[in-house]
Amino acid sequence: MHTFRDAIDVNYQRMALTGEELSGVPLEDLKVASKLIKEALQIRQDNMDRIGNFFPTTTRNFLTGEYPKNLPKCRRKNTEMLASLENERRRQYIQQEEAEQERIRRLMEERRSSG
Repeated sequence: MHTFRDAIDVNYQRMALTGEELSGVPLEDLKVASKLIKEALQIRQDNMDRIGNFFPTTTRNFLTGEYPKNLPKCRRKNTEMLASLENERRRQYIQQEEAEQERIRRLMEERRSSG
């Protein structure tokens, strides 16, 4: 298990919103841009949830305010999270199948008793 801050196989650059002195963009414009990005991510999250797709947990936690206050000390690998998600979907599918079989059984009993 890797610590949250491990970046063994991740290549990225850090950037900061600093204002006019470095980027030439006014601080107010940066604030507006960041609000629009946050709004776009929230719309994306809503759409992903509606169609049943996976939305990144880290991004979700930043949008809800969980992070950066409560950053985890360790993180689970994506494969573990996807496996648990797949197990949950499989369980839901089985429940739906059982409910459908029960509905069909009741319909058959109703037809037998009425005929």
